[in-house]
Amino acid sequence: MKVFEKLGVAVVGTGYFGRFHARVFKELPEVYLCGVFDTDIKRAETVAREIGSRTYREFEELLDDRNVEAVNLCVSDQAHREPATNICRAGKHLLVEKPLATTIEDCDAIIEAADKAGVKLMVGHILRYDPRYRIAREKVIEGEIGDIIQFYARRSNPIIAARRLGDRCGKYTVIYHNAVHDLDQMLWTLPGDKIKASAFSREGLLQSEGIGVSDAVVTILKFENEAVGLMENCWALPEEHPMLIDAVFEITGIRGKIIIDARQQGLAVFKHHGGFEYTDTMYWPEFKGRVGGALKEELSDFVRCGIWDHNAECGRPLILPLPYQQLLLSHHSPQS
Repeated sequence: MKVFEKLGVAVVGTGYFGRFHARVFKELPEVYLCGVFDTDIKRAETVAREIGSRTYREFEELLDDRNVEAVNLCVSDQAHREPATNICRAGKHLLVEKPLATTIEDCDAIIEAADKAGVKLMVGHILRYDPRYRIAREKVIEGEIGDIIQFYARRSNPIIAARRLGDRCGKYTVIYHNAVHDLDQMLWTLPGDKIKASAFSREGLLQSEGIGVSDAVVTILKFENEAVGLMENCWALPEEHPMLIDAVFEITGIRGKIIIDARQQGLAVFKHHGGFEYTDTMYWPEFKGRVGGALKEELSDFVRCGIWDHNAECGRPLILPLPYQQLLLSHHSPQS
C-alpha cells in the first residue's frame, strides 16, 4: 500500500546534474523525494544532507522500495543500459538524462524493458522546455515560415567542459553531450526516420592534455523532406570565455527565418577587477535557494506523467538516426 499521497521519486546519480535534479524534486509540492543513490556513497550522502533526504546504500535497496514509483537516472551516458532496464523491470517510471544511451542496442534494450513493464519512459531533452525553442517549433508547425529549407546550430563550450566530462563516451563525447540537444530539436521540429549525415572532426588540443576527445566536430545533415542542416560543436573555447554555452539555432523556411540566440540570457555581471560573466536565467537558475527554469518544467512534466498517466508534453525520446549512429559510433561500437 502506498504510504505517500505524492509521487515517490528517487534520483540515481548525484554528480553535477543529478544534484540539481534532486533539489528540484525535493522542492516540487507533488513529489516525495524518497532518496538518492550513487556508487560514490560519500557524494550521495553530501547531496542527501544538503536537501534533507536519505541515501540508499545499495541500488537494489532503491529498487525494492515500494514507495519509489519513479526514478530519475543521471549517471554517465555510456552507463545507462543496466540501471535503466533494471529500473523498468522493477515497475518504476523512468526519466533518463539525455541521451537515452550511446548505442542503438542499448536504446532498444531500454525501450523494450519499459514497454514490457508498462512504465513511462522519458528522456530529459531540456531544450524542449526552453520557451524560445518551444515557440520556434510551434511557429514552424503553424506554417509561419513555410517548409523548412535549412537548420543551422552552433553549441560550444569553454575547454573546462571537456576537462570536467573527459572521454567518458569516447572520442566523440562532444556529440553526445552537446550536439544531441540541437539534433533533437531538429527532429522534434521536422519529424522523419530518414536522415543522411556526414561529420568531420579535429583533434589535437584536448588530446595534448590527455583528454581523448575531439576539439570540434562539424556535422552536415540531409533530412527526409530534402531540408539540410549544419551543426558545429567545439570544446576548445578559451577558459576565460564569458559564456558557458555559446549556442545559436536557426531555421530557414521558404517564407521566413527564425533565429534563437542563446548565447546571452539577458543578465550580464561586470566586475572592476574580475572581467564579466553571463548568468543562467533560463535552464536551472537559482533564486533564494530554489532551482527553477526549464529544468523545473521538464521534471514537472515527468511528474505529471507519473501521477495522472499523461503522456509527456514534449513527445517520445530521441534515438539518433541509424546513419548518424553508425557514423559516430564506428570507432568503438560496430553496427550490423
